[in-house]
Amino acid sequence: MKKQIIVITIITGCSKILSFVRELLMSYYYGASSYTDIYIMASTAANIMVGWMLAFQIIHTPLYQELKHDQCEAKANGFTLFIIGIQIIIGAILILAASFKGSYFVSLLAKGFDESTIIITTMFFAWALVAVLINAICSLILSESTCNGKVIFPNLTNLVVSIIQIIMIGICGITDNYLGLRFVLPVSAAAQLLLFIMMMAQNNRRSNFMFPHKEYMIKFLRLLLPVFAVYMMSDINSFIDKMFGSMLPEGSISALHYGYLLQHTVFTMFITALTTVIYPRMAESAASGRFEDLQRDFQKGADIVIVVFSFLSLFIAVYARPIVIVLFARGAFDETAINRTTQCTQLYLLALLPLAFKEFSSKIFQAVQDMKVNMYIGGIAISINLVLDYLLYENFKHIGLALGTCVATYCTVPTVLFFLHKSNQAIAINRDIIMRFSKIILMSMISIGIPALISGLFYKAKGITCMILYLLIMFLIESIIYYLILRKLKLIERLV
Repeated sequence: MKKQIIVITIITGCSKILSFVRELLMSYYYGASSYTDIYIMASTAANIMVGWMLAFQIIHTPLYQELKHDQCEAKANGFTLFIIGIQIIIGAILILAASFKGSYFVSLLAKGFDESTIIITTMFFAWALVAVLINAICSLILSESTCNGKVIFPNLTNLVVSIIQIIMIGICGITDNYLGLRFVLPVSAAAQLLLFIMMMAQNNRRSNFMFPHKEYMIKFLRLLLPVFAVYMMSDINSFIDKMFGSMLPEGSISALHYGYLLQHTVFTMFITALTTVIYPRMAESAASGRFEDLQRDFQKGADIVIVVFSFLSLFIAVYARPIVIVLFARGAFDETAINRTTQCTQLYLLALLPLAFKEFSSKIFQAVQDMKVNMYIGGIAISINLVLDYLLYENFKHIGLALGTCVATYCTVPTVLFFLHKSNQAIAINRDIIMRFSKIILMSMISIGIPALISGLFYKAKGITCMILYLLIMFLIESIIYYLILRKLKLIERLV
Protein backbone atom coordinates (compact mmCIF):
# COMPACT_ATOMS: atom_id res chain seq x y z
CA MET A 1 0.00 0.00 0.00
CA LYS A 2 2.81 2.42 0.90
CA LYS A 3 4.52 1.93 -2.47
CA GLN A 4 1.28 2.53 -4.35
CA ILE A 5 0.59 5.70 -2.36
CA ILE A 6 4.12 6.98 -3.07
CA VAL A 7 3.92 6.19 -6.80
CA ILE A 8 0.48 7.77 -7.20
CA THR A 9 1.62 10.81 -5.19
CA ILE A 10 4.54 11.25 -7.61
CA ILE A 11 2.27 10.87 -10.64
CA THR A 12 -0.30 13.24 -9.17
CA GLY A 13 2.48 15.68 -8.28
CA CYS A 14 3.74 15.68 -11.87
CA SER A 15 0.17 16.14 -13.11
CA LYS A 16 -0.34 19.09 -10.78
CA ILE A 17 2.93 20.66 -11.89
CA LEU A 18 1.68 20.47 -15.47
CA SER A 19 -1.66 21.88 -14.32
CA PHE A 20 0.22 24.79 -12.81
CA VAL A 21 2.05 25.34 -16.08
CA ARG A 22 -1.38 25.49 -17.70
CA GLU A 23 -2.57 28.09 -15.18
CA LEU A 24 0.68 30.04 -15.58
CA LEU A 25 -0.01 30.28 -19.30
CA MET A 26 -3.54 31.47 -18.56
CA SER A 27 -2.27 34.08 -16.11
CA TYR A 28 0.52 35.15 -18.52
CA TYR A 29 -1.72 35.67 -21.55
CA TYR A 30 -4.96 36.73 -19.85
CA GLY A 31 -4.06 37.68 -16.25
CA ALA A 32 -6.96 38.35 -13.86
CA SER A 33 -9.13 39.69 -16.68
CA SER A 34 -12.66 39.26 -18.00
CA TYR A 35 -11.39 36.52 -20.37
CA THR A 36 -10.22 34.45 -17.43
CA ASP A 37 -13.47 35.16 -15.58
CA ILE A 38 -15.44 33.85 -18.59
CA TYR A 39 -13.38 30.66 -18.80
CA ILE A 40 -13.72 30.00 -15.07
CA MET A 41 -17.45 30.76 -14.88
CA ALA A 42 -18.27 28.55 -17.87
CA SER A 43 -16.37 25.60 -16.37
CA THR A 44 -17.99 26.11 -12.97
CA ALA A 45 -21.49 26.37 -14.45
CA ALA A 46 -20.94 23.14 -16.38
CA ASN A 47 -19.87 21.38 -13.20
CA ILE A 48 -23.04 22.51 -11.46
CA MET A 49 -25.27 21.24 -14.28
CA VAL A 50 -23.68 17.85 -15.04
CA GLY A 51 -20.71 17.53 -12.68
CA TRP A 52 -22.88 15.65 -10.19
CA MET A 53 -22.56 12.63 -12.51
CA LEU A 54 -19.03 12.23 -11.14
CA ALA A 55 -20.89 11.02 -8.04
CA PHE A 56 -21.67 7.79 -9.90
CA GLN A 57 -18.06 6.81 -9.22
CA ILE A 58 -18.73 6.96 -5.47
CA ILE A 59 -21.72 4.62 -5.80
CA HIS A 60 -19.89 2.39 -8.24
CA THR A 61 -16.91 1.46 -6.04
CA PRO A 62 -18.72 -0.27 -3.11
CA LEU A 63 -21.33 -1.91 -5.39
CA TYR A 64 -18.63 -3.10 -7.81
CA GLN A 65 -16.66 -4.66 -4.95
CA GLU A 66 -19.83 -6.31 -3.66
CA LEU A 67 -20.72 -7.73 -7.09
CA LYS A 68 -17.17 -8.92 -7.62
CA HIS A 69 -17.16 -10.61 -4.18
CA ASP A 70 -20.63 -12.20 -4.48
CA GLN A 71 -20.60 -13.11 -8.20
CA CYS A 72 -17.68 -12.52 -10.60
CA GLU A 73 -15.53 -9.81 -12.17
CA ALA A 74 -17.21 -10.05 -15.58
CA LYS A 75 -20.64 -9.26 -14.10
CA ALA A 76 -19.14 -6.43 -12.06
CA ASN A 77 -17.64 -5.02 -15.28
CA GLY A 78 -21.08 -5.29 -16.90
CA PHE A 79 -22.44 -3.17 -14.06
CA THR A 80 -19.88 -0.49 -14.99
CA LEU A 81 -21.22 -0.43 -18.56
CA PHE A 82 -24.76 -0.11 -17.20
CA ILE A 83 -23.88 3.01 -15.20
CA ILE A 84 -21.97 4.50 -18.17
CA GLY A 85 -25.11 4.01 -20.27
CA ILE A 86 -27.16 5.92 -17.68
CA GLN A 87 -24.57 8.72 -17.69
CA ILE A 88 -24.69 9.08 -21.47
CA ILE A 89 -28.50 9.25 -21.59
CA ILE A 90 -28.81 11.79 -18.76
CA GLY A 91 -25.87 13.82 -20.05
CA ALA A 92 -27.29 13.99 -23.58
CA ILE A 93 -30.65 15.24 -22.24
CA LEU A 94 -29.00 17.95 -20.11
CA ILE A 95 -26.70 19.09 -22.92
CA LEU A 96 -29.69 19.32 -25.27
CA ALA A 97 -31.58 21.38 -22.68
CA ALA A 98 -28.56 23.64 -22.20
CA SER A 99 -28.32 24.29 -25.94
CA PHE A 100 -31.73 26.01 -25.77
CA LYS A 101 -31.59 27.63 -22.32
CA GLY A 102 -27.84 27.96 -21.74
CA SER A 103 -27.81 31.76 -21.69
CA TYR A 104 -30.58 31.83 -19.09
CA PHE A 105 -28.68 29.41 -16.85
CA VAL A 106 -25.42 31.35 -17.17
CA SER A 107 -27.09 34.71 -16.52
CA LEU A 108 -28.73 33.23 -13.43
CA LEU A 109 -25.37 32.22 -12.02
CA ALA A 110 -23.29 35.22 -13.12
CA LYS A 111 -25.53 38.14 -12.22
CA GLY A 112 -22.68 40.64 -12.49
CA PHE A 113 -21.89 39.86 -16.17
CA ASP A 114 -23.17 42.17 -18.90
CA GLU A 115 -25.05 40.91 -21.97
CA SER A 116 -22.05 40.56 -24.27
CA THR A 117 -20.08 38.67 -21.62
CA ILE A 118 -23.07 36.35 -21.03
CA ILE A 119 -23.15 35.46 -24.76
CA ILE A 120 -19.47 34.50 -24.82
CA THR A 121 -19.72 32.62 -21.50
CA THR A 122 -22.67 30.61 -22.85
CA MET A 123 -20.56 29.59 -25.86
CA PHE A 124 -17.82 28.33 -23.53
CA PHE A 125 -20.43 26.70 -21.27
CA ALA A 126 -21.78 24.43 -24.03
CA TRP A 127 -18.37 22.88 -24.72
CA ALA A 128 -17.55 22.62 -21.02
CA LEU A 129 -20.68 20.48 -20.56
CA VAL A 130 -19.34 17.95 -23.07
CA ALA A 131 -16.00 17.86 -21.23
CA VAL A 132 -17.61 17.21 -17.84
CA LEU A 133 -19.74 14.37 -19.25
CA ILE A 134 -16.65 12.68 -20.71
CA ASN A 135 -14.81 13.16 -17.41
CA ALA A 136 -17.69 11.43 -15.61
CA ILE A 137 -17.36 8.41 -17.90
CA CYS A 138 -13.58 8.34 -17.37
CA SER A 139 -14.07 8.44 -13.60
CA LEU A 140 -16.08 5.20 -13.73
CA ILE A 141 -13.41 3.44 -15.78
CA LEU A 142 -10.80 4.70 -13.31
CA SER A 143 -12.89 3.36 -10.41
CA GLU A 144 -13.15 -0.08 -12.02
CA SER A 145 -9.41 -0.19 -12.74
CA THR A 146 -8.58 0.82 -9.15
CA CYS A 147 -10.87 -1.88 -7.72
CA ASN A 148 -8.92 -4.41 -9.79
CA GLY A 149 -5.53 -3.15 -8.60
CA LYS A 150 -4.66 -1.25 -11.80
CA VAL A 151 -3.84 2.22 -10.51
CA ILE A 152 -0.69 3.36 -12.35
CA PHE A 153 -1.69 3.71 -16.02
CA PRO A 154 -5.14 5.26 -15.35
CA ASN A 155 -3.48 7.97 -13.26
CA LEU A 156 -0.78 8.50 -15.90
CA THR A 157 -3.48 9.54 -18.37
CA ASN A 158 -3.90 12.74 -16.33
CA LEU A 159 -0.44 13.77 -17.51
CA VAL A 160 -1.57 13.48 -21.12
CA VAL A 161 -4.64 15.59 -20.37
CA SER A 162 -2.53 18.37 -18.83
CA ILE A 163 -0.03 18.33 -21.72
CA ILE A 164 -2.80 18.68 -24.30
CA GLN A 165 -4.34 21.55 -22.36
CA ILE A 166 -0.97 23.33 -22.11
CA ILE A 167 -0.41 23.05 -25.86
CA MET A 168 -3.88 24.32 -26.72
CA ILE A 169 -3.77 27.25 -24.29
CA GLY A 170 -0.31 28.18 -25.60
CA ILE A 171 -1.58 28.17 -29.19
CA CYS A 172 -4.59 30.31 -28.25
CA GLY A 173 -2.35 32.77 -26.41
CA ILE A 174 0.24 33.06 -29.19
CA THR A 175 -2.41 33.51 -31.90
CA ASP A 176 -4.47 35.88 -29.69
CA ASN A 177 -7.52 33.65 -30.17
CA TYR A 178 -9.17 33.50 -26.78
CA LEU A 179 -12.34 31.96 -28.27
CA GLY A 180 -10.30 28.84 -28.97
CA LEU A 181 -10.08 28.26 -25.22
CA ARG A 182 -13.56 26.73 -25.32
CA PHE A 183 -12.13 23.61 -26.99
CA VAL A 184 -9.39 23.01 -24.40
CA LEU A 185 -11.45 20.95 -21.92
CA PRO A 186 -13.47 18.74 -24.32
CA VAL A 187 -10.50 17.83 -26.53
CA SER A 188 -8.29 16.84 -23.57
CA ALA A 189 -11.14 14.87 -21.96
CA ALA A 190 -11.80 13.00 -25.22
CA ALA A 191 -8.10 12.10 -25.45
CA GLN A 192 -8.21 10.60 -21.93
CA LEU A 193 -11.30 8.55 -22.78
CA LEU A 194 -9.55 7.22 -25.89
CA LEU A 195 -6.58 6.12 -23.78
CA PHE A 196 -8.91 4.34 -21.35
CA ILE A 197 -10.62 2.50 -24.23
CA MET A 198 -7.21 1.40 -25.56
CA MET A 199 -6.24 0.22 -22.05
CA MET A 200 -9.39 -1.91 -21.71
CA ALA A 201 -8.83 -3.44 -25.14
CA GLN A 202 -5.20 -4.22 -24.27
CA ASN A 203 -6.25 -5.94 -21.01
CA ASN A 204 -8.89 -8.09 -22.78
CA ARG A 205 -11.54 -6.79 -20.40
CA ARG A 206 -14.31 -9.39 -19.96
CA SER A 207 -17.85 -8.08 -19.64
CA ASN A 208 -21.26 -7.72 -21.18
CA PHE A 209 -23.76 -4.96 -20.62
CA MET A 210 -25.66 -6.10 -17.54
CA PHE A 211 -28.94 -4.78 -16.21
CA PRO A 212 -28.45 -5.26 -12.46
CA HIS A 213 -30.58 -7.61 -10.41
CA LYS A 214 -33.39 -5.98 -8.45
CA GLU A 215 -31.30 -6.07 -5.26
CA TYR A 216 -28.45 -4.03 -6.76
CA MET A 217 -30.81 -1.72 -8.61
CA ILE A 218 -32.56 -0.84 -5.34
CA LYS A 219 -29.18 -0.21 -3.68
CA PHE A 220 -28.09 1.94 -6.62
CA LEU A 221 -31.23 4.09 -6.48
CA ARG A 222 -31.12 4.28 -2.67
CA LEU A 223 -27.54 5.58 -2.77
CA LEU A 224 -28.05 7.87 -5.76
CA LEU A 225 -30.13 10.61 -4.13
CA PRO A 226 -27.84 11.40 -1.16
CA VAL A 227 -24.70 11.15 -3.33
CA PHE A 228 -26.31 13.40 -5.93
CA ALA A 229 -27.16 15.88 -3.17
CA VAL A 230 -23.58 15.79 -1.83
CA TYR A 231 -22.04 16.50 -5.23
CA MET A 232 -24.53 19.23 -6.04
CA MET A 233 -23.85 20.87 -2.68
CA SER A 234 -20.10 20.56 -3.25
CA ASP A 235 -20.34 22.20 -6.68
CA ILE A 236 -22.65 24.91 -5.39
CA ASN A 237 -20.39 25.49 -2.38
CA SER A 238 -17.37 26.01 -4.61
CA PHE A 239 -19.47 28.24 -6.87
CA ILE A 240 -20.86 30.50 -4.13
CA ASP A 241 -17.64 32.52 -3.93
CA LYS A 242 -17.59 32.98 -7.70
CA MET A 243 -21.26 33.95 -7.81
CA PHE A 244 -20.74 36.76 -5.29
CA GLY A 245 -17.38 37.51 -6.95
CA SER A 246 -19.16 38.27 -10.24
CA MET A 247 -20.71 41.28 -8.45
CA LEU A 248 -17.28 42.58 -7.35
CA PRO A 249 -14.69 44.50 -9.43
CA GLU A 250 -13.20 42.80 -12.50
CA GLY A 251 -10.55 40.23 -11.60
CA SER A 252 -12.10 39.23 -8.28
CA ILE A 253 -13.25 35.87 -9.64
CA SER A 254 -9.77 35.20 -11.01
CA ALA A 255 -8.15 36.02 -7.65
CA LEU A 256 -10.52 33.64 -5.88
CA HIS A 257 -9.87 31.03 -8.57
CA TYR A 258 -6.08 31.19 -8.32
CA GLY A 259 -6.24 31.05 -4.51
CA TYR A 260 -8.57 28.06 -4.70
CA LEU A 261 -6.29 26.53 -7.34
CA LEU A 262 -3.33 26.51 -4.95
CA GLN A 263 -5.46 24.90 -2.26
CA HIS A 264 -6.93 22.35 -4.66
CA THR A 265 -3.55 21.46 -6.14
CA VAL A 266 -1.97 20.62 -2.78
CA PHE A 267 -5.19 18.93 -1.65
CA THR A 268 -5.56 16.61 -4.63
CA MET A 269 -1.84 15.86 -4.89
CA PHE A 270 -1.90 13.99 -1.58
CA ILE A 271 -5.53 13.14 -0.85
CA THR A 272 -6.02 11.57 -4.29
CA ALA A 273 -3.14 9.16 -3.77
CA LEU A 274 -4.34 8.26 -0.29
CA THR A 275 -7.99 7.70 -1.17
CA THR A 276 -7.19 5.96 -4.47
CA VAL A 277 -5.40 3.23 -2.55
CA ILE A 278 -7.31 3.11 0.75
CA TYR A 279 -10.92 3.66 -0.38
CA PRO A 280 -11.22 0.43 -2.44
CA ARG A 281 -9.63 -1.45 0.48
CA MET A 282 -12.18 -0.01 2.90
CA ALA A 283 -15.04 -0.79 0.49
CA GLU A 284 -13.80 -4.38 0.10
CA SER A 285 -13.45 -4.77 3.89
CA ALA A 286 -16.99 -3.45 4.38
CA ALA A 287 -18.39 -5.77 1.70
CA SER A 288 -16.65 -8.75 3.38
CA GLY A 289 -17.68 -7.72 6.92
CA ARG A 290 -14.07 -7.16 8.06
CA PHE A 291 -14.79 -4.01 10.08
CA GLU A 292 -11.61 -4.22 12.16
CA ASP A 293 -9.57 -3.90 8.94
CA LEU A 294 -11.85 -1.04 7.91
CA GLN A 295 -11.18 0.88 11.12
CA ARG A 296 -7.45 0.21 10.99
CA ASP A 297 -7.15 1.55 7.43
CA PHE A 298 -9.20 4.62 8.34
CA GLN A 299 -7.17 5.46 11.45
CA LYS A 300 -3.87 5.06 9.62
CA GLY A 301 -5.11 7.24 6.77
CA ALA A 302 -6.35 9.90 9.22
CA ASP A 303 -2.89 10.02 10.82
CA ILE A 304 -1.32 10.63 7.41
CA VAL A 305 -3.84 13.40 6.67
CA ILE A 306 -3.10 15.24 9.94
CA VAL A 307 0.68 14.94 9.66
CA VAL A 308 0.91 16.00 6.01
CA PHE A 309 -1.78 18.69 5.73
CA SER A 310 -1.17 20.45 9.05
CA PHE A 311 2.35 21.26 7.83
CA LEU A 312 1.55 22.06 4.19
CA SER A 313 -1.43 24.29 4.94
CA LEU A 314 0.52 26.46 7.37
CA PHE A 315 3.64 26.62 5.20
CA ILE A 316 1.80 27.85 2.10
CA ALA A 317 -0.37 30.26 4.11
CA VAL A 318 2.71 31.83 5.77
CA TYR A 319 4.67 32.12 2.51
CA ALA A 320 1.66 32.87 0.29
CA ARG A 321 2.94 36.13 -1.21
CA PRO A 322 6.33 34.85 -2.49
CA ILE A 323 4.61 31.68 -3.75
CA VAL A 324 2.02 33.72 -5.69
CA ILE A 325 4.76 35.98 -7.10
CA VAL A 326 6.88 33.00 -8.21
CA LEU A 327 3.93 31.22 -9.82
CA PHE A 328 1.86 33.98 -11.37
CA ALA A 329 3.65 37.38 -11.38
CA ARG A 330 4.35 37.75 -15.08
CA GLY A 331 2.65 39.05 -18.20
CA ALA A 332 -0.80 40.54 -17.48
CA PHE A 333 -0.73 39.49 -13.81
CA ASP A 334 -0.13 42.87 -12.13
CA GLU A 335 0.43 44.01 -8.50
CA THR A 336 -3.31 44.29 -7.80
CA ALA A 337 -3.82 40.70 -8.91
CA ILE A 338 -0.87 39.59 -6.73
CA ASN A 339 -2.32 41.23 -3.61
CA ARG A 340 -5.81 39.85 -4.17
CA THR A 341 -4.59 36.35 -4.94
CA THR A 342 -2.27 36.34 -1.91
CA GLN A 343 -5.11 37.26 0.42
CA CYS A 344 -7.40 34.56 -1.00
CA THR A 345 -4.61 31.98 -0.94
CA GLN A 346 -3.86 32.54 2.75
CA LEU A 347 -7.46 32.02 3.78
CA TYR A 348 -8.10 29.05 1.49
CA LEU A 349 -4.90 27.31 2.63
CA LEU A 350 -5.75 27.74 6.30
CA ALA A 351 -8.83 25.62 5.57
CA LEU A 352 -6.80 22.88 3.87
CA LEU A 353 -6.44 20.61 6.93
CA PRO A 354 -10.15 20.42 7.87
CA LEU A 355 -11.00 20.05 4.18
CA ALA A 356 -8.65 17.07 3.82
CA PHE A 357 -9.91 15.46 7.02
CA LYS A 358 -13.53 15.89 5.93
CA GLU A 359 -12.82 14.44 2.49
CA PHE A 360 -10.96 11.42 3.83
CA SER A 361 -13.58 10.80 6.53
CA SER A 362 -16.31 10.82 3.88
CA LYS A 363 -14.75 7.69 2.35
CA ILE A 364 -15.59 5.48 5.31
CA PHE A 365 -19.27 6.43 5.07
CA GLN A 366 -19.17 5.74 1.34
CA ALA A 367 -17.45 2.40 1.95
CA VAL A 368 -20.29 1.21 4.22
CA GLN A 369 -22.87 2.70 1.79
CA ASP A 370 -24.10 5.29 4.31
CA MET A 371 -24.31 8.23 1.91
CA LYS A 372 -26.72 10.36 3.93
CA VAL A 373 -24.04 11.43 6.43
CA ASN A 374 -22.00 13.20 3.75
CA MET A 375 -25.21 14.92 2.61
CA TYR A 376 -25.78 16.30 6.13
CA ILE A 377 -22.16 17.47 6.41
CA GLY A 378 -22.29 19.10 2.98
CA GLY A 379 -25.57 20.83 3.85
CA ILE A 380 -24.04 22.36 6.97
CA ALA A 381 -20.99 23.59 5.02
CA ILE A 382 -22.97 25.18 2.21
CA SER A 383 -25.44 26.86 4.59
CA ILE A 384 -22.70 28.46 6.67
CA ASN A 385 -20.72 29.50 3.60
CA LEU A 386 -23.75 31.06 1.94
CA VAL A 387 -24.70 33.09 5.03
CA LEU A 388 -21.13 34.28 5.68
CA ASP A 389 -20.51 35.21 2.03
CA TYR A 390 -23.73 37.23 1.94
CA LEU A 391 -22.78 39.06 5.14
CA LEU A 392 -19.14 39.70 4.23
CA TYR A 393 -18.82 40.20 0.47
CA GLU A 394 -20.08 43.77 0.24
CA ASN A 395 -17.77 45.22 2.89
CA PHE A 396 -14.76 42.90 2.65
CA LYS A 397 -14.92 42.02 -1.07
CA HIS A 398 -12.90 38.93 -2.12
CA ILE A 399 -11.35 38.63 1.39
CA GLY A 400 -14.80 38.19 2.91
CA LEU A 401 -15.68 35.47 0.40
CA ALA A 402 -12.49 33.48 1.09
CA LEU A 403 -12.93 33.97 4.84
CA GLY A 404 -16.50 32.67 4.70
CA THR A 405 -15.35 29.50 2.96
CA CYS A 406 -12.55 29.02 5.48
CA VAL A 407 -14.84 29.34 8.50
CA ALA A 408 -17.49 27.09 6.95
CA THR A 409 -14.90 24.37 6.36
CA TYR A 410 -13.76 24.43 9.98
CA CYS A 411 -17.38 24.20 11.16
CA THR A 412 -17.73 20.80 9.46
CA VAL A 413 -15.07 19.14 11.65
CA PRO A 414 -17.23 18.74 14.80
CA THR A 415 -20.01 17.32 12.61
CA VAL A 416 -17.65 14.78 11.05
CA LEU A 417 -16.39 13.66 14.48
CA PHE A 418 -19.96 13.32 15.75
CA PHE A 419 -21.04 11.07 12.88
CA LEU A 420 -17.86 8.99 13.09
CA HIS A 421 -18.61 8.33 16.75
CA LYS A 422 -22.27 7.55 16.05
CA SER A 423 -21.68 5.37 12.99
CA ASN A 424 -22.57 1.67 13.02
CA GLN A 425 -18.88 0.84 12.86
CA ALA A 426 -18.11 3.40 15.65
CA ILE A 427 -14.71 4.68 14.55
CA ALA A 428 -12.70 5.20 17.72
CA ILE A 429 -11.87 8.93 17.75
CA ASN A 430 -11.17 9.03 21.46
CA ARG A 431 -9.49 11.63 23.67
CA ASP A 432 -6.00 10.17 23.13
CA ILE A 433 -6.32 10.44 19.37
CA ILE A 434 -7.61 14.02 19.57
CA MET A 435 -4.70 14.93 21.87
CA ARG A 436 -2.21 13.38 19.44
CA PHE A 437 -3.74 15.28 16.53
CA SER A 438 -3.61 18.52 18.55
CA LYS A 439 0.07 17.99 19.39
CA ILE A 440 0.89 17.38 15.72
CA ILE A 441 -0.85 20.61 14.70
CA LEU A 442 0.93 22.54 17.45
CA MET A 443 4.32 21.15 16.39
CA SER A 444 3.65 22.22 12.78
CA MET A 445 2.92 25.75 14.01
CA ILE A 446 6.18 25.82 15.98
CA SER A 447 8.22 24.28 13.13
CA ILE A 448 7.00 26.88 10.64
CA GLY A 449 6.27 29.93 12.80
CA ILE A 450 9.61 30.37 14.58
CA PRO A 451 11.90 29.99 11.50
CA ALA A 452 9.54 32.20 9.46
CA LEU A 453 9.63 34.91 12.12
CA ILE A 454 13.42 34.80 12.38
CA SER A 455 13.98 34.85 8.62
CA GLY A 456 11.47 37.68 8.22
CA LEU A 457 13.45 39.85 10.64
CA PHE A 458 16.78 39.40 8.87
CA TYR A 459 16.07 38.69 5.21
CA LYS A 460 13.72 39.95 2.49
CA ALA A 461 13.88 37.97 -0.76
CA LYS A 462 13.87 40.05 -3.94
CA GLY A 463 13.69 38.72 -7.47
CA ILE A 464 12.11 35.46 -8.68
CA THR A 465 15.32 33.39 -8.40
CA CYS A 466 16.01 34.54 -4.84
CA MET A 467 12.41 33.86 -3.85
CA ILE A 468 12.55 30.32 -5.24
CA LEU A 469 15.77 29.59 -3.35
CA TYR A 470 14.32 31.19 -0.21
CA LEU A 471 11.17 29.06 -0.38
CA LEU A 472 13.13 25.86 -1.02
CA ILE A 473 15.54 26.51 1.86
CA MET A 474 12.77 27.41 4.29
CA PHE A 475 10.71 24.38 3.29
CA LEU A 476 13.72 22.10 3.78
CA ILE A 477 14.65 23.59 7.17
CA GLU A 478 11.10 23.63 8.52
CA SER A 479 10.20 20.14 7.27
CA ILE A 480 13.34 18.71 8.92
CA ILE A 481 12.52 20.48 12.20
CA TYR A 482 8.93 19.22 11.95
CA TYR A 483 10.02 15.63 11.33
CA LEU A 484 12.57 15.62 14.13
CA ILE A 485 10.09 17.03 16.65
CA LEU A 486 7.41 14.49 15.70
CA ARG A 487 9.99 11.72 15.85
CA LYS A 488 11.23 12.84 19.24
CA LEU A 489 7.72 13.01 20.68
CA LYS A 490 6.83 9.63 19.06
CA LEU A 491 3.87 11.12 17.23
CA ILE A 492 4.46 9.39 13.87
CA GLU A 493 5.16 5.81 14.97
CA ARG A 494 1.91 4.59 13.47
CA LEU A 495 2.95 5.86 10.04
CA VAL A 496 6.10 3.79 9.91
